[in-house]
Amino acid sequence: MNQAALKKPAGIMTGYRKANSFCHCLAEVLPYVSEQPLSYTEIMGYTGLAFHINVEVSSINKWGPAMYDWGGIHIAGIKNLGLQARMSGCSGPDPHLQQIRQDVIEIAKKSIDNGVPAILWEARGPEFGLAYGYDDCEEAFVAADWHGEGRLAYDQIGAAAGAANAETDVISVTAIEHMKVIDRREALTNALKTALFYGFEDCKVWHDFVSGLDAYDVWTALLSQDRVDPYGNAYSMHAFRDAREQAARFLRKSAHSDFLNVQARRKLEEAAGYYATTADSFYLLQELFPFPEDRYTLDRKNAQLAIGLLKEAKEHEHRGLSSIADAVNEM
Repeated sequence: MNQAALKKPAGIMTGYRKANSFCHCLAEVLPYVSEQPLSYTEIMGYTGLAFHINVEVSSINKWGPAMYDWGGIHIAGIKNLGLQARMSGCSGPDPHLQQIRQDVIEIAKKSIDNGVPAILWEARGPEFGLAYGYDDCEEAFVAADWHGEGRLAYDQIGAAAGAANAETDVISVTAIEHMKVIDRREALTNALKTALFYGFEDCKVWHDFVSGLDAYDVWTALLSQDRVDPYGNAYSMHAFRDAREQAARFLRKSAHSDFLNVQARRKLEEAAGYYATTADSFYLLQELFPFPEDRYTLDRKNAQLAIGLLKEAKEHEHRGLSSIADAVNEM
């Protein structure tokens, strides 16, 4: 086909409040492949991304929440959701860039031809968005994210090709093909084990980032050294507040699963409480450093308040992870 267009996904431009753009895109795509799609909260929980935290070791900036192992984490998360997908892309300079870009274009076009929007990195801004139409004569996709909607020229995919509006040299496409009914017990067990891995292990892929509970220690150290970007600091607090809020909701809903025994349910309720308290700490942090506003002064008083709140968040999250471990042992 030379061109095709799908109806714009209803909520794609409302993703500002849903900080994980990949999970937000999945939530928008699933209605195209399933009559029983999952909510954003369920997707964040089952993929484990509700429990993930990642920061750069040299400074707190906007890249921390997004710079994780997309290949490993997204593939595992998609599998746990019962999804079958095609994925392709690259990160950084690649001698096969032109071929990879062409593969990404063809995967996205085929997905649209099959009636399903494709998930692209930097569809409009530096995050994941959806391509839901294309025109080969114009050599462009019709794409959108919460920044807006418009044309994305084929040759603008990936900054390594000199894209004027791209901020990274990353190319990524995910095309959802099919969704099967998942075994809820197995999916929940996998999600909880993933939460433990993301919390207690440093699952970073680049040496200049740190993840898990250790990320809190790096964050507080950088605040004390005034090594934070105002926008990136506020965005990180927004992103991880949203994640912990989704974690609390996911755990609380999961605690009512009829396949769990009483002890497991109690432990998940307990974990939900700890994650809700962690989210509360991030809410207070956002009052100090509101997003998307970045017109604030990182004075010593605010820095010390933030350090105290991050330490509280880490302590509550640690307790939440311990409760999750107890719940897994009961399952």
